[in-house]
Parts: sequence; C-alpha cells; structure tokens
Amino acid sequence: TKDLFLNTRQLSKQEHDDWLVSERINDRGIRIDLQLAQLAKDHAAEEAAEIGADLTKLTDGAITKPTQHIRIKKWVLERVTPEFEEFMVVYKDGVRKHSLDKSIRAELLGRLDEDMLHCPAEVHAVLECLEDGSNSSVAKFTKMLNMAQDDGRVRGAFMYAGASTLRFTSRGLQLHNFKRDCMTVADTEQMKQLMQAGNKLTGAVMDTLGKMLRPTLIPADGHVFIVNDWSGIENRYLPWLAGDEAKLDRFRAHDADPSTKDSYELAAEDAGLDDRQIGKVIELSLGFGGAAGAFSAMAKNYGVFLPEKETIRIVKAFRRKNAPIVKFWYDLKKAAVKAMRHPNKKFKVNGKITYLFDPDLIDGSLLCYLPCGTTLTYPQARISGDEEITALKANWTPGADDKEWPRYTLWHGLLAENVTQAGCASILRRSLAFSDQIVMHVHDELVLEVPENIAHDVSPRLQKFMETPPPWAKGLPLKAVPTTVTRYGK
Repeated sequence: TKDLFLNTRQLSKQEHDDWLVSERINDRGIRIDLQLAQLAKDHAAEEAAEIGADLTKLTDGAITKPTQHIRIKKWVLERVTPEFEEFMVVYKDGVRKHSLDKSIRAELLGRLDEDMLHCPAEVHAVLECLEDGSNSSVAKFTKMLNMAQDDGRVRGAFMYAGASTLRFTSRGLQLHNFKRDCMTVADTEQMKQLMQAGNKLTGAVMDTLGKMLRPTLIPADGHVFIVNDWSGIENRYLPWLAGDEAKLDRFRAHDADPSTKDSYELAAEDAGLDDRQIGKVIELSLGFGGAAGAFSAMAKNYGVFLPEKETIRIVKAFRRKNAPIVKFWYDLKKAAVKAMRHPNKKFKVNGKITYLFDPDLIDGSLLCYLPCGTTLTYPQARISGDEEITALKANWTPGADDKEWPRYTLWHGLLAENVTQAGCASILRRSLAFSDQIVMHVHDELVLEVPENIAHDVSPRLQKFMETPPPWAKGLPLKAVPTTVTRYGK
C-alpha cells in the first residue's frame, strides 16, 4: 500500500470534490422495473433454449449453444470456400486469426442476402442462429435483478477516473455498454403487457429484448427522467483545441438555425457526397488520425461498405478540409517528443496543451497538462531512436496467462484522442454538480430524476448550464437539448 501511494499522483482538491460528487450519485442509485427485468430474463432463457435446439439440429450436435465460439468457427471453416473464409480473417497483434464477431457476421449475412457470396445452406442458417442468439446485452436483465437492493435500486454503478483519460467507466450493470437502439416508452409498455399476458415473442427475440434494456431503468413514482447530452461534443472540442474556427463556425451556424446542414451532412459534402450516414462515419472515424482502415471498420457498424479506392479518396478529402486538426495531431507528437528529449521542461501546443517528462515519477512519466487543469499521466514512458514513444497501459485487467504489464505506442492520433476525451470528461464532471437529482450519466449524457410537477422548471435551467462552456473553454460552442421521459431511452 505504501509503494502504491508513493508511486501514484495524489488527487487535487478539485479531483477529490469530483470524486465525492460521483459517490453521492452512486449512493442515490438507479431504479429498476423489476417486473419487466424478470419477464425479459425469462423470455431470453426460453429463446436461448430454442436457438440451442436449432443449432443442435443443424449441426448434428456439434454445436449446442451460440456461445460456443471456438466450435462454431471450426465448424464453419470446414464447410466454406476460401473466398468466404477471407471475410472471417482478422489480425490481432499482427497475428492472422478468424472471427465471427458482430461486425463480421453482419457483413457476411449482408453479402449472402444480396447473393454476393455463397456458402452451404446449413452454414447460412447457423450464422442466422448465431445472430439471433448472440445478444449478450440481455444478460444485463439478470445482473439488474441480482444487484437491485430492497428498494429496487442498483447502486455503485460508476467508477471515477476508470479510464486513463480520467473518464468515468461503469461497473456492475456496465451502463456504458447498454444497447443504444431502444424501444419507445409506449412500445415498451405494450411489450410488457404482452409478456405479462403470457404471449410468446416472435421474430428476432433477443434483439427485441435488447431494445428494452434501457427502458427497464425507471424513475420513482411521481417522478420523470430529464435526459440531456451534448451534441457531438468531441467533434466540437477537437477543433476548439486545434484552433479551427472555420469548423467551429459550422457548429455555431447549425445551432443558431437547425434547418441548415449539420456537421455530418457537411462532412459528406466536403467529400463530394450527399449521404449523411457516410458523413457520420467520416466525422466519427477520421478525427483522431484514422485512415482507410479506421473508416472501413467504423463504416461496417453503420452498414456502409465502400471500395478501398473510394475510402482513400474520402480520407484525403477530410484531411484537406480539416488541415488545422491534422496539424494539431502532429504538433502534439512533436511536443511530446521534445518533452521526452528534454526532461523537466515544458512544451506547449496552441497555448492549451503542455507536455513535460518527469524522470522521477513512476520510473519516468510523460505528463500532459490540459486547459481544464487535468493532468494525464503516461507511466514508464520511453522513446526510441526513431522517436516512437511508448508507455505502460495505465488501465489494464490482466488475463490468466499474462505475465507482464503491456505497453502501448503514443502515436499522434492517440495523443489527440486522449486530450479530446479528457477535456470532454472534465466538462461532464463539472456538470455533475449541477443538481443532487442526477442519478446516472452515460458517456456525454446526464440523467436527472425529478418530481414530474417541476420538470418544466428544471429542464431549461439544465440546458442553459450544459450549453455554457466553463471559463477555461471560452469560445467552445455547446449544444444540449433535454427531453423528459418516464423510462430511460435514447
């Protein structure tokens, strides 16, 4: 314990105050619709048994559950063509492997449905069973029931500074991993009534149950949730750090007049396209140094598949249009390298970010000082002859076979992502002190539980607070429009 204390940077007063606010939110807890959670759990178990029976029949007993990943891959690989197999290939730490994860299944099934790829009928059927039964989010219903206390609330869901960028993480319920796609309140109530009446769910049952996950979180009787999150906060904060006023003006224009094109539509337009979905992929995948690979990986999640040549063209167009941001990436790396080469000297970027290498902290640590007052620490930082900087992973859960703490490379994209996410996390922490009625927060979203008769007073005050940047972020355009609901949603 003494060694841990001596080798860890102590919390500042502000950080300690933020931690106390977080613990008070943990103590308030999140109320669960226990009846809905139990119904969903029971239906999930019944559906899992039916999918298992289908898999057993399709594979002559070789596969009995959709969770038997190794068996499934082996069974599929024994029956498909080399062309099909190639779509299953992934590389992990430079090693070629096969996968049937969600994104790969989606691409395979999409190509099979469009007759762009072929495989035996039983393989197609197994993939569809796997798709139907692989919704791991439904296991959270069991977690809710196990964690709920006598008053129906789950407590202790948030971990302060759980990520290396000091962002919150979630534990227990893992709220940060909840399925974003969810039912409306009305649809949830209707589905609950159907299940209560003993009706059997049809279609993609696991997917339907997964969409009820968020709405299973409910306010106290006579209360409502006020839900509010910042619109594209990382996409705004990054150009603010980079001093890209032209890009910030686009956000300001849309905030003032929502009928104008939003950032996703403009990103598509910059690439010579008229497709907001592609524009969204551009904004979400390319801001932190991502190239064609990052674009394609993100695109799969949105059902977008483009030829490599087109993807490369889009990346080049993004970097031309966002030159200040691209310059900012490389300026961060240059400053970090200079700090590593000159211990105990500070090197600034845009007057907002400062790097310093402290050779005496945790066997040599690269420190990054942010405009919000937060300090990021890269422990045991090292620099090679070709100016590659590596450091120990600050947050890591070792596996059974792991024998040493892993290192990772601090390339320009990661440095840009870290300072952006850390700054946004600081804005969130500041907002958590707005009210003692906050019961949860998910990524960049706040949820207040308030008496229904005062929601109309609280909502505009919350919006004004969240749209006012902190003093250290002068000029940062923020937009956050709240909604009032009787079940949590998105």
